[in-house]
Amino acid sequence: MIRNTNHTFFSFTLKLRSHLRPGIFLLAVLYFLPTVSMSQGNGDPLGFQGLSSLNVFSAQALAQGNTSIAQTGDVTSLLNNPAGLGDINRLQISITGKSSHWKQHENQYWTESRLHPLLPAILDGRYVPDPQYNGMTADVLVDSMSTDDYATPVIGYDQFSPEVADWKDNYSSQSPVNNISLAIPLKIMGKSLVFAAGLARRNDIYEYDRNDTYLNPHFGDRNNPVISEAPYSMVMNWFKYERMRVGGINELTAGLALKLSDHLQLGLSMQNLKGESDDYLEMDKVGYFLFPESDEFAFTYDTMTVVQSGISTYSGSSAKFGILFNYKQFDLGFCITSPYTITRDWDYTIEFFENDTIITKNINGQDQMDLPITIALGAKIEPKNRLSISFDIGFNPYSQTNFSYTDTSFNHTIFQLDTIRLNWVDQTTFGIGMKYGITPSISVMTGYRSVPEVFIPNRAAFRHKGPEMESVSAGISMVFPFGQIDLGYEYRFLKYYDSWETNLNYVLKTENHLGVSLRFGL
Repeated sequence: MIRNTNHTFFSFTLKLRSHLRPGIFLLAVLYFLPTVSMSQGNGDPLGFQGLSSLNVFSAQALAQGNTSIAQTGDVTSLLNNPAGLGDINRLQISITGKSSHWKQHENQYWTESRLHPLLPAILDGRYVPDPQYNGMTADVLVDSMSTDDYATPVIGYDQFSPEVADWKDNYSSQSPVNNISLAIPLKIMGKSLVFAAGLARRNDIYEYDRNDTYLNPHFGDRNNPVISEAPYSMVMNWFKYERMRVGGINELTAGLALKLSDHLQLGLSMQNLKGESDDYLEMDKVGYFLFPESDEFAFTYDTMTVVQSGISTYSGSSAKFGILFNYKQFDLGFCITSPYTITRDWDYTIEFFENDTIITKNINGQDQMDLPITIALGAKIEPKNRLSISFDIGFNPYSQTNFSYTDTSFNHTIFQLDTIRLNWVDQTTFGIGMKYGITPSISVMTGYRSVPEVFIPNRAAFRHKGPEMESVSAGISMVFPFGQIDLGYEYRFLKYYDSWETNLNYVLKTENHLGVSLRFGL
């Protein structure tokens, strides 16, 4: 949700409105809007949403809780732990297709206020003021209201249920070739060397956020009031806000693996990242509230719309180094990803609508995200014939991530580690998977994993760990004379709420992912 907005912009523009002609005022808004876009609190309107969530590269990994660090003999190890390539002894090709569906809804609930009992009703839509009452104080409105003007709150439902949601959203994506990889075994000086290359979808980017009661400054926040003429002490602007990003980042990877002995393998890979997304941000002003010192308030409709849309292109490069140790029925893997930078070049069009006036402005810039070194550990055991159990743990110290944004207002790059949703927190991922061969050629798989988000909701009990996206998965693997077909399914679930003063936001997200992999050797 959007919180902790830069108050300077709207304070400034509100004051400008009383002194400037409409055309000049609109130009001033367009001039300062890029700063607003980069100065939000938790919303980070058009920053790097979606880049903290990495794809699962094979149906077998998808079905087993993405436990892939200790896997060996599979060409898709190139994308997870390149050391796992060391056991490949013939040319191997793997192709994976994937279908995904995202679904989410949010209940933006306003608690009752003793000082302002009518305010939550207005923001919740249970009372819609008539424009003829613009500027009238709440006590006057209450005297003119009938019982038909006020809707009773919906009760009896879980706050996370879709029945009480203020908005719902869903999106589907199909990728017939989500990744394709090739491995070629070689012999050099008596050592087994495997070269591999592949093209994969690193990130599926789908980010959507909406806030129908985006207040600036927020109700209860009088530390940054917008002072107006007497008798009012604070102006609070009400916006409806919507943000969406759709796209993805691909990685072109090349790697080598060396089998030093029957028990030890080393691997190294390099990734080149390229991607693109369509970005959209809309803010619709509903009106504004005026608050005198008496804690009374008045509401006035005052509409305007700002739409920012365009394209972001992403680029970067990274490296992975992996080690895999095996002894009898036990495999232990270790993989480290080097620090790297993702650069985002963006090109946007801003359209401002007010009454019959439309003003358009084009802006562009380049932002950067510097990611720290990350570590992954994995283990696989085979306690009995045809049964394997695998574990993965990932350590991602994302609190060390650095961001730089182009400030188009002042034409220089600024660092805003504490003003945007850049205070990512460290992420520790966990996965467990199981594979059991019911016949020599047919195996069933299942798994579980937990991937915490990299943000902390407002008023969260734990300030060091984000809400957990949990998932359960299952699949089947079939071996044929020409190769192997894997089918995997994963269901992800995220549930959390954030709180800001008298506003509670209940968020529920689900994801469904279906993957099919074909792997064959020559």
